[in-house]
Amino acid sequence: MAFCSNCGKQMDDNVKFCPACGTQNLAYQAPQSAPQESQPQQAAPQQAAPQQEQTQGTQQAGPQYSQPQGPAYQQQNQYQYYQGGPQQQYQGPQGQGAKPNFFQKLMNTPDTTSQYDPRDIADNKIMAVLAYLGILVLIPMFAAPKNSRYARFHVRQGFNLFLCDIAVSVISILLSFIKVTRYIWGIPYRTTPGIVVFISWLISIPVLILTIIGIINAVQGKAKELPVIGKYQIIK
Repeated sequence: MAFCSNCGKQMDDNVKFCPACGTQNLAYQAPQSAPQESQPQQAAPQQAAPQQEQTQGTQQAGPQYSQPQGPAYQQQNQYQYYQGGPQQQYQGPQGQGAKPNFFQKLMNTPDTTSQYDPRDIADNKIMAVLAYLGILVLIPMFAAPKNSRYARFHVRQGFNLFLCDIAVSVISILLSFIKVTRYIWGIPYRTTPGIVVFISWLISIPVLILTIIGIINAVQGKAKELPVIGKYQIIK
């Protein structure tokens, strides 16, 4: 217990001012705040502990997410590949543009079918086909109607092909004169080497291909030049 220094009234130690005269109590001491401050300091590590656990959990979960495994993840990667890969491969030709190859350029010959009368085409298809059958080109050359522009067109194409056929035949005959001596059971005989026979057969393939192309054009009613040789007009 304490007593007021002014009026002498008795009062508690925890009273700051005298209740009678209002004089300050000299024995009053402010309450210590250290125990109150110590509680947040103790609570701080407790709050930091969940954050540390959360950080450790995140670090542990990080590698698991960066390296997903399993059928679902592989299926997703395959879906992304099939979804993205072909689109990128397909966009390449669109940007650059597909260029025709050698055979496409070779087959891209002038087609003047629209300049001919459809009735003339229908009436002279047989004559047009005969123009591509070797020496039979002479039949439409002399027997086809003179006013048939369609027949005359294929006669010009067929005659060029006929001359090529003659040239190939002459070359094959000349190559056939190449002979070598072979022996069978000790008996010698003369024969053409296999390589020469192969060359003769090889040079005849283009003529056969041009013949097929010309017949197809004639049957389909097209006035389309033959590749390579069709642009030359030997006869009018």
